[in-house]
Amino acid sequence: MLRLALILSLVAAAAIASAQERPAKELFGSTALPADLPPEPIGFYSRGCMAGGVQLAPDGR
Repeated sequence: MLRLALILSLVAAAAIASAQERPAKELFGSTALPADLPPEPIGFYSRGCMAGGVQLAPDGR
């Protein structure tokens, strides 16, 4: 059990180190489409986001 915990912590540390090498705009900007999630607000209106939202037409229709 201790060996498994050690392996998992090493894998997590390696993932964090590799993620820190790339800027966030490359990590999050590389996705072509949004996640397919049900509509749901996450967080608070001043510090939140929208999951499952759809783009509105420029003229509002």
